[in-house]
Amino acid sequence: MAIEVRIPTILRQYTDGQKAVEGTGDTIADLFTDLETRHTGIQARIVDDGKLRRFVNVYLNDEDVR
Repeated sequence: MAIEVRIPTILRQYTDGQKAVEGTGDTIADLFTDLETRHTGIQARIVDDGKLRRFVNVYLNDEDVR
């Protein structure tokens, strides 16, 4: 199932300026891994040592799932 991921301005350099991209995965970690295969370098900006960086917010259907 495709997942719409909205990209904040600061990270759009990894998505060729796209405001939203699609990804897939059964978990958030799977989704981030999939995003990395499509948009090299983005995962290192949102995950550090297996944990979300403190400035990253993740929402699922408007609910904060951090």
